Amino acid sequence: MRKDKYGIGAILILLILFNVIAFAVPHRQSSAFWPAYVFTVVAIMMQFLYFSMAFKYAHHEEKVFWGLLRIHVSITYLILQFISGLFFMYAGFVQSWVAVTVGTLLLGGYLLIFISSHFAQKNVERVENNIEEDTSFIRTLTIYLKTLYDMTSDDMLKEELKKLYNVCKYSDPVSSEKLVTLEEEISVTYKALYDYIQAKDFSNAQNACEALYHRILERNHACRLLK
Repeated sequence: MRKDKYGIGAILILLILFNVIAFAVPHRQSSAFWPAYVFTVVAIMMQFLYFSMAFKYAHHEEKVFWGLLRIHVSITYLILQFISGLFFMYAGFVQSWVAVTVGTLLLGGYLLIFISSHFAQKNVERVENNIEEDTSFIRTLTIYLKTLYDMTSDDMLKEELKKLYNVCKYSDPVSSEKLVTLEEEISVTYKALYDYIQAKDFSNAQNACEALYHRILERNHACRLLK
C-alpha cells in the first residue's frame, strides 16, 4: 500500500510539472501543441490505473513478476511520450499530424504489449492449474496408502502396504485422458483394499494389495509409452 501511494504521488507530481511546463513556460505554439499535450496527459494518467493494477496481488510471487514487467513497459512508454510530446509542443515547425501519428503509435504499441502480457500471464496460470490438477490422482493415492499403512495392525500386510506406498510415491504423477480407465480400475481396487482392512480381512487385503501393485505398475508402463 505504501509503495502504491508513493508511486501515485510521483505520477501526480509529474502531471503538475508537465502542465507547468506546457502553459507557464513561454513558447511558440504550433498545430502540434494540443495533440502532443493530450497524448502526453493520457500517458501520465494511464499510469494511475496500471500502477495500482500491477501490484494488486503483490503477495503472489509470480504476479509480482508480471506486475514489474508491466511497470517497466509503462515507464518506458511514459518516457518516450513525455520526450516526444515536449518536442512537438515546443517545435513550432511540426505539423499536428506528426504528433498524432507518433502519439498513436506509442499508445498502440504500449497497449499491445500490455494486453499481450496479460494474456500471457493468464495462459501460464492456466497451464500451471492444469498441471496441478493432472498430478492430483497419484498424490492423493499416495496419501491414502500412507494412511492405510498407519491404521493397519497386521505386520505382513504392513510390508505389502509399504511396498505399495513406495511404488506409488515414485510413480509418474502426471495423468492424462488415456490413463482414465487404468486410474478408475486403481480407484476401485483401492476401495476394495480399504474395505478389507476396515473389516480386518487381511487375507483378501493382501490379494488386493498385490492387484493394486500390478495396476500401478501397468499405469507406470503406460506413462512411459505416452512420453
